[in-house]
Amino acid sequence: MTKNIICPAKINLFLEITGKREDGYHTIDTVMHTVSLSDILHIDVTRGEGRIKLSSNGSAQIPTDEKNIAYRAAQKYISAFDIKGYDISVVIDKRIPVSAGLGGGSTDGAGVFRALEEIFRIGDKKTLDDIALSVGADVPFCMYGGCMRARGIGEILTPACEMPGKMCMVIAKGSRGVNTAKAYSDADKKSSYVPKMADQMIKSLEKGDRSFAEHLFNRFEETVFADIPEIAEIKEFLVRGGAFASLMSGSGSAVYAFFDDKKNASAACEGLISRGIFACVTEPFGKADF
Repeated sequence: MTKNIICPAKINLFLEITGKREDGYHTIDTVMHTVSLSDILHIDVTRGEGRIKLSSNGSAQIPTDEKNIAYRAAQKYISAFDIKGYDISVVIDKRIPVSAGLGGGSTDGAGVFRALEEIFRIGDKKTLDDIALSVGADVPFCMYGGCMRARGIGEILTPACEMPGKMCMVIAKGSRGVNTAKAYSDADKKSSYVPKMADQMIKSLEKGDRSFAEHLFNRFEETVFADIPEIAEIKEFLVRGGAFASLMSGSGSAVYAFFDDKKNASAACEGLISRGIFACVTEPFGKADF
């Protein structure tokens, strides 16, 4: 049994840190949207002894053992549903940059869950959602995609209106990644602030036009930009190149930008690539695209 699964990246249209729990986990209020930049998973399930094998065409940064979310997703699935007598092979065609705030690991884990559910058809959505969360906070969202508001530690999901039409976007990432734990730690050191809420973003998306761009927000930008100026420089380059809005995704280091037309987007993309920076033209990837 073979499955080829598209695993789209995600961007954060809004991201606020709303608190910190006693167990050390931070609570957030965020609006996430999947985009067409995607990894491709090739998954084979054959009769065997319960072995899991994972490989990737990507860089050495990508682990091929339990450190990889996709590997852990396969482990969790076969354990939770007591599946025996099958070997699982996962090959990741890696296209989403790592350590970028684009959910590259989470979407691969979600892709494994989606593929295995298509193969075994257990149909236990509650258990599947629970084990998805146990693998990573963004994995439940990446299971379904589209646009959703996430609260708590990311597990409280509410569907939201998707971005309008085929908006033209550029995603770019410089040479450095961002360590998520450090990003949260640096944010904790800042003076206290009154958390923003994503309500205005949600309302603006309901209008079906580009007014949502007025409410783009990411709490991490201030501290991450100070630590890695290159990220702020990439954002400035995209805005100078004609983007009508731009924001860092997640805890970084990728930046995305919206353009009125593909010509300007392509020119900005090529300008970044010529400087040795990863960049690609992409567009929203809706729930119906899954």
